[in-house]
Amino acid sequence: MMDNVNHPSHYADKRIEVIDYIRDTLTEEGFVDYCIGNVIKYVSRWRKKGGVEDLKKAQVYLGWAIEKDEEQTCAGCACWDGATCMNAQSAQYGRDTDSGCQKMEGEDDG
Repeated sequence: MMDNVNHPSHYADKRIEVIDYIRDTLTEEGFVDYCIGNVIKYVSRWRKKGGVEDLKKAQVYLGWAIEKDEEQTCAGCACWDGATCMNAQSAQYGRDTDSGCQKMEGEDDG
């Protein structure tokens, strides 16, 4: 079954996923910006070009951006389990001081 959202056939002949190469090449901040740019692209065109498939692509890119931002923002916090922010439902970068997260908005990492 063809999956144009997660594994497009036009990239199937590559030895590595193109998104993995992009993620490895850009800085973490650059990768988040790249993802948000793609979210904007797919959401902006979905009615005229790709339909629901474009919304699904936007969802994937948004998920990657959130994942990377949580990784950057919450690393070292009590809310971070090494892969996911445990307070991801919080409105502010997944941080919820009531749930034990120790990193506050504007706090330096150093």
